Amino acid sequence: MNLSQRPKDYADWVIDQIDPTGLIHHRLYCQHALPWGPIFVKDMSKLGRNLDTTLMIDNVQENFMLQPNHGIFIYTWYDDPEDTALYAAA
Repeated sequence: MNLSQRPKDYADWVIDQIDPTGLIHHRLYCQHALPWGPIFVKDMSKLGRNLDTTLMIDNVQENFMLQPNHGIFIYTWYDDPEDTALYAAA
């Protein structure tokens, strides 16, 4: 697997677990983050969508700093079949 594809593959897997029926229509990945001083953040206002119906699930808390009420923090998954963090965050 190409290393640059791993974060996207991981994100797709998480989204597919949350949304097995395909209600989520748009997906953004780490390459969509923008520079904000010394870090990169995800600015959902740049999407041009109604933020009342927009949610970000991410394992990097800094990505929520611009829209903190529209994010769910999830711990990084490390191949632990007993991990229930995703269910606890919902």
